[in-house]
Amino acid sequence: MPCRVEHPMLLELKKKNKFFLIGINYKDSASNARKFLNQLGDPFDSIGSDPKGEVAIHFGVYGIPETYVIKKNKIVLRHIGPLDYTSINKLINLK
Repeated sequence: MPCRVEHPMLLELKKKNKFFLIGINYKDSASNARKFLNQLGDPFDSIGSDPKGEVAIHFGVYGIPETYVIKKNKIVLRHIGPLDYTSINKLINLK
């Protein structure tokens, strides 16, 4: 499960306290999402739900997970697939 692979990276980002993290529960039940976050920790400041995948379509998502960095209402970085240490460092060093 790619989200499980990426999860430690999101927890690491949360520790840096440099980002407001928004998660979107993609095509899964709220109870499954809560169970996942209760077990592994919740790095998110806010969580939305996309039970039918409609939000993903509007963003042009074609791989999960996908990470977007938004500054001043513009997407300044898009990362497709699970985050890793290289991508985390790239995010942290964004100006």
